[in-house]
Parts: sequence; C-alpha cells; structure tokens
Amino acid sequence: MDVIIPLKNRRAVVPCIKRLLQLQVDTIWLCDGGSSDADLLAELQTWQSNPRVRLLTEAIAGFNKATLINCGIAQSTSEEVLISDADILWNAEAIAALQAALQPEIDGIAYVQTVHESVPQTQALHRPRYRYQLHWQGDRVAIAIEPVCSQAELQRPGCGLVCAHRRTLLNLGGYKTCFQGWGWEDQDLLMRAELLGLPVMAAGTVTHLSHSDRCRNQFHPNVAIIQSRDRNILTCLHQLQAGQFWGDLASHLAVSGENLPNDVLLPPINIQIKLPEGLLA
Repeated sequence: MDVIIPLKNRRAVVPCIKRLLQLQVDTIWLCDGGSSDADLLAELQTWQSNPRVRLLTEAIAGFNKATLINCGIAQSTSEEVLISDADILWNAEAIAALQAALQPEIDGIAYVQTVHESVPQTQALHRPRYRYQLHWQGDRVAIAIEPVCSQAELQRPGCGLVCAHRRTLLNLGGYKTCFQGWGWEDQDLLMRAELLGLPVMAAGTVTHLSHSDRCRNQFHPNVAIIQSRDRNILTCLHQLQAGQFWGDLASHLAVSGENLPNDVLLPPINIQIKLPEGLLA
C-alpha cells in the first residue's frame, strides 16, 4: 500500500510520517504544494534519505489539495492507495479495517469511519456541518445535502481519509481540481463513486491533530472557511448535474505516458438537487 499526503507548510506531517513508518505501508508520497517554511523544508529533505519516503514538489498558487493528490496517484506504484491528510495519526487497526472493507476483484472506496480529535473542544466539531445522501428512483437520483444535527459529538467521519485500489482511482479520473479553498473535494470523490455504482464503505478509527480554523484556509485568507466549504458544495453539485463525473488526473498521467481507462461508461442519470436552508445559493 502506498500513502499519499498532500501538504503545504504543515509541520504536523512529521508525526504523521513517523507513525506511518511504524506500520505496514510501502511508499509514503509527500506531495508538497510549494512550502516556504524553512524548518519544514529542512525536515522534508531529511526524510528523503529514507527509501520508503518520496518527496514530490509541485509549486502551485494557494493550496489545491486535489491537484497534489492527483500528482501522488500518478506516481504511486502499489495496487492499493491510502490518501491521508498531513495531521493524522494512523494505527494498524484502522489500516487493516480499511483494507478488509475493500474486495480484491471489485472496485470500491473505503474511508475512515471515525476521527477522534486530539483537542476535544476544537472548532471543527462545532461549526455547521453537512453530509450528502443519494436517493435513487430508477435512472433518477436526488442528491440531498443535509445538516449534521449533533454538533456536540467529539468525533466525525474522515471522508478524505480514503483507501482504494489504484485502478479505482484511475477509473474515476482521480480528483477534481476545480475546488477553491477548504472543503468538499473528498465528498465529491465519494459521490462520483456512488453515482457510478461503486460501493463506498466506512471503517476504522484514527486521531486528528486538532488545530485552529486558520490553518484550513491559510492560503485563501480572504474567504471564511464556511463560505469556502459551501461554495465548493455548490460547485460539486452543479458539475454533477451537468454530467461532469470525471476527475482531472489525466494531465498528471500524461507526464508518465500512462492513460486513463477508456472502457468506463456512465449510464444516463437524471440528477436532482435538494439543498437545506442556510446553504449559500
């Protein structure tokens, strides 16, 4: 299993790497978006002496998580891929649960079921949160965006902490890079998988190294994180309704000469959107 970690100026990646190196993973791909933190850059350079750690640098304006993940997918060589945030403490049980949820001969995606916060009162647990539900009726599907009611819970799902066969990510075209700022590129991947009929499962528990909300949108400081997240939800839904189901991985694969599969056909789907009051129009 290869691990892909997108990052930019995130020193929290150091304990994440140390924990992963204790576990049964193959190569850790650090996909750096152009960090300027001198201490972090020095730390990243030291990791390159480890044969299980590879540093990929793609300097981009701001921070585009999807672009960096696509870069890692293109370079990965293992049949299974684990996508991690920079500030996650993994454990063997969580990785084993994610792998067990995947069936060897069937495409599908497993994501972390429960994320515990290292700081129980972190802002991440108290901001308004949304989840999606797909309701099928024949060739029609209603995508309902619903608020998460229990804001006081000390845990949440890790929709961005994904384990999948590499071929599955290729079949989906990787991640979409159209999202600006923080939020929802992960749920977009899961929604596209479900619309294609792929099983999406939740398993395992990890710890998130809690931090302030400033960290989440540090490269888009003029946009509040709730505004950024809500705008990305709408971008995702509008693209799906327009039939744009494929990610933007092809441009990264072109460098290596690898091609995306061309035999994945999408059945015609009539998509209806249901939004709650309070979500930006």
